[in-house]
Amino acid sequence: MSTSLPRRHRLLTAGVAVCLAAGGATMAFGAGVSPQAAPGVTQAPAAVTAAPLPPSPPDQILIERLRLAAKVVELRAAADGRTLTLPPLRETGWDSTSVTPGEAGITVVTGYIARTSRQPGVLKGLGRLRDGDVVTVERKDRKRVHYRVTSVDYYAQGSFPADRVFPRTDRPELRLISTGGPLHHGDPLGNAVVTAVAER
Repeated sequence: MSTSLPRRHRLLTAGVAVCLAAGGATMAFGAGVSPQAAPGVTQAPAAVTAAPLPPSPPDQILIERLRLAAKVVELRAAADGRTLTLPPLRETGWDSTSVTPGEAGITVVTGYIARTSRQPGVLKGLGRLRDGDVVTVERKDRKRVHYRVTSVDYYAQGSFPADRVFPRTDRPELRLISTGGPLHHGDPLGNAVVTAVAER
């Protein structure tokens, strides 16, 4: 499956929101000012952030609470420069227009909760993730970056707040974004967004 996106947004912004629609998917890029917490949204206390690392692509993602260890594949634009493929059902994908794990800025990783009701994806247990949990990304250079979850949000289709999800930041941060399937039973079509900050 591939998704269309404006090429000029790829050149201006590192960060992607994967928004699944019936019969297809779209990707919207966005970056903006630091967001304010929405009413009723509880966020974990800020962690002591780690110093940025030099570039190295991700290789594996590990989430202890979910008993998850999954390969991270690189997601690249297609030849036309307007599409970005989604990862395989049981693997996660790193948006290669975003920074590598541990670099200053936002690293974007995406994966399926489900493709269909009979095809669960790599992030099928994402609804169990909580503020304060740790998401670890192992890089190709074998260094590991430990991200502390600060929020888990869900946005219905058409309400994805790109400026809030992708604020400008000098800290190493992670956005783990789902596609396909609801976060919890009864959720409308949309996307889960896990926000996490690298810590020492």
